[in-house]
Amino acid sequence: MSVSAVSGRSPVHSLYVLKTLLAFAVCVSHSPLEVSFLNLPGATVDVFFLISGYFLYNADLGKVQSSIKKSARKILIAILILQPFYSIYMRELGLIYLEKYPPLEAPIPWLLWLIQGYSPIASGHLWFLQALLYAELAFGFFLKLTKGRWIPALFPLLIGLGLLGAFRPILFGEEGSIFVFNFVTRALPYLAIGYYIRKNEEILLSFRWVSIYIILVILAGLEYLFWGWKTEWAFMESWIAILVLPIGLFLMFLSNKSFGEGTWLATVGMLYTGNIYYFHKVVFLLWEHLNPHYPLLEQIYNQAGALIVFLLSLPIAFVVIKVQDRFGWNLLR
Repeated sequence: MSVSAVSGRSPVHSLYVLKTLLAFAVCVSHSPLEVSFLNLPGATVDVFFLISGYFLYNADLGKVQSSIKKSARKILIAILILQPFYSIYMRELGLIYLEKYPPLEAPIPWLLWLIQGYSPIASGHLWFLQALLYAELAFGFFLKLTKGRWIPALFPLLIGLGLLGAFRPILFGEEGSIFVFNFVTRALPYLAIGYYIRKNEEILLSFRWVSIYIILVILAGLEYLFWGWKTEWAFMESWIAILVLPIGLFLMFLSNKSFGEGTWLATVGMLYTGNIYYFHKVVFLLWEHLNPHYPLLEQIYNQAGALIVFLLSLPIAFVVIKVQDRFGWNLLR
């Protein structure tokens, strides 16, 4: 989900290609793939926040606020459609276990999940929509309060992403928190960084981002080794991989805007990645539900599940878009 369609900006073909690769990366994160090297370093869901922030920028703050309102309305509609859909779908597959959620008489966990943008309803992957909604509204308030200044003040919030997630076991001896899925330490700072990049694009794109990206990948690899050695190989993590590589990947693609123009990768990224993200879970949940009954199917899934889930999600996204076009709807994009 991006505000690019809302803002009416000229297409950036390389970012459409990147969105396709990110959609594939999401499938890899939820399904197995033996050849995991096909996934680009730094290709995380957080790059979608960067893209949204980039397209949100406008020198006229009034237009930015207008774009936020339109985008927030579309995101809210998507949430109201998808959460009931997944609630019904997962119940039909027998995958809803209410005992794993906090009891209703303990409202604080529910309140925290609601505030942080992680929905405790049917489908966890939809946290992204709620986080993006909250982040855009919070960012709009921040812009109004600061009159568009002090954007970098939001960047340090990213540190919380590592503290709540990958580095929590190393630093605090505890498992990563479910609250790593939130808008405060993920959606909001990455949205702000994307916005800042667009505002300072001319200067930032004067650097050689392909070379910088390669250097970041090497440094992240070295940091993985450092933390592995430091923890006697119990944990191999990287601050560079978590916080910096997604930005480097984004800037590398942005530095060549015409890359992929006219290709199917750009077309998929422009039209279908939102619905691939929304509905890929339909495919892999059904597949995992069938696996115990069909050993060959399970073997195929364990070898190349992510790739096939992506390819099967694409026609679903195509149908969803065509149905909306047929009736003049603009609900799920």
